[in-house]
Formats: sequence, structure tokens, C-alpha cells
Amino acid sequence: MIDAYASVPHYHDHIWPIWEALENRGRFIVHRSLENRRPHDLVGAYPPPDRTPIIVAGTPDLTKVAARRTVFVEHGAGQTYSTAHPGYAGGPGRGRVGLFLCPNETVAGKNRVSYPRAVSVVVGSPRVEWLKRRRAGFGNVTSGRPVVVFSFHFNNMFWPEAHWAFPYYRDTLVSVMPSLKEKVEVLGHGHPRVWPQLSKFWQSVGVEPVEDFTEVCERADLYVCDNSSTLFEAAAIGIPVVLLNAPEYRRDIEIGLRFWEHADIGPQVDHPADLADIVIGALSDRFEVARATMTADVYSVIDGSARRAAGKIADFVS
Repeated sequence: MIDAYASVPHYHDHIWPIWEALENRGRFIVHRSLENRRPHDLVGAYPPPDRTPIIVAGTPDLTKVAARRTVFVEHGAGQTYSTAHPGYAGGPGRGRVGLFLCPNETVAGKNRVSYPRAVSVVVGSPRVEWLKRRRAGFGNVTSGRPVVVFSFHFNNMFWPEAHWAFPYYRDTLVSVMPSLKEKVEVLGHGHPRVWPQLSKFWQSVGVEPVEDFTEVCERADLYVCDNSSTLFEAAAIGIPVVLLNAPEYRRDIEIGLRFWEHADIGPQVDHPADLADIVIGALSDRFEVARATMTADVYSVIDGSARRAAGKIADFVS
């Protein structure tokens, strides 16, 4: 048997598709803030300190599992930066992990180098498989106008490329929103760490806030974001994307993915004055080939990812 623990929505979202595919489920323990989200077995700030192996999907949750044997689900696309950090593949503080479930070989390789005693396997992305299935089965729930979703990551101050672009675009979003909403339906999303702030902003400019990224993927015809794995998740399931650059993002470096290997999956906005025109132009999608190339590189495989992950966990437990 194996337990799972999640303290925040995006960790929960990456574990859940695997949990559904597992046959040897123990208890899914969630933080009280997630109590009404999906079925669970226990609610608590920390998982019980027993000997049952446990699945987590983020370094903050890894610190809460005491000495339990741990399966770590990488919850991002594999973006790393110029220095090691516990929140990213191969970073410090992951020594108690016995099994890393990774979206691609690059991520698995970084974990193998840092943690050679652990098993690091490529399973694709069960989360992307889940989103693909939900989008295909849900259909578009809007009035027929194109649906454009704006989103921002939280402001990570460790590296310039991890800064959010919201302050750079805020005033422009306020000024262009009335005319933009005449042409498209606009929704607002954001990283869970800044959702209270962004939710208030979206409401202040007359935009419907949508907290759940699954709902975003069900409804979006275009996804506009600064720097987040959600850009790659949306692109991988066929949603056109627009990338918002900030002045801090250095063009003379190459650290992969968003900076800049796969920044060609959609048009990029460098200046707020160009935002509205680029967004409307992006609805005439011309980036299918780049998105397909990225998907094969970043996610390896999509279909069957959850079953593959569940099988690796079953091997680990036994």
C-alpha cells in the first residue's frame, strides 16, 4: 500500500491522475485548504508519521513526510535555472526520495546525478494526459466567441527569469480590457501562490477569475502567460499560447524550455503596447509544428502516462 499527501492545488493535480490508476492505494491525505476539492481519506497539516511509503509532488511537502520512503512526482515541465534550488530537478534537499517520476529524460538525468541511490524514471506527464482527456470530453462552454485566458506565475526572486511579468503588464491590461472584451471572452487565472491577489485584480477589470487550471484547459482558445509550466501543458494539448516577456528576462543566456529553447511555441510579447494586437493575431494559430516538437521533447509520451507511473510505484512498493 502507498499513501499520498498534497498541501496545495497544483501538487494535488499532479498526483491525482496517478492515484486513480493505482491499485495499491492507501490513504490520500490533504491539507485542510483542499478538503472539499476531491475525495480524500484524511485532512491534516502533516501526514501521519508511519512506515507506509508516500507520494508527494513538491519539496515543501517532502519536508513534511518525516522518514517515510517517498515517491516524488515532478510537478513542472523541468525548467531549471543557473543555480541549484530544492524546488527544481536535481536540487538539494531531496535525499529521502526513493523514486522520482519525471516527464522527460533531462529531468530524470538531473535527479540521477544528484541522487544516484534513488530510481529516476521517465513516465511522461499524467497531469497532461488528464488535461487532454478533460479537454476532449468537455467541449467549449462559452457563447461562441474565442476565449482568451491571461495568467501569471508567482514572483520568484531567486533568478531574473523567474520574476513574474504582472507588474510590467498590469496598467496595459487595465487600459485594453474594455476593447479586448468586445472581440473575445476573457478569463483570468494565476499561480496558486498569488491567486488571492490576481483574483481581486481580474474582478476589478471585469474579468471572470478561474482558479482551476483544468477548467482553463476546458474553456480556453488561447492561453497567455509569462513563465509557468502551464504554458507547456496548455500547448501540449493543442491550445495556442502567447508568452509574455519581462525586461528582466535575459536574452544572452540559454537555460532551456522557456529561456529560450522552446519559447517558439507561440508569439512573444516584449512590449505592453503590443499586447492586444499580438493576442488577437495569435488566434490565427501558426505554431502547431513548434508545439508538437516541444511536446515530444518535454513530455516524451502523454497517453498512458498515469498507468506507467502507477506501475513504477507498484514496483517501488513491492
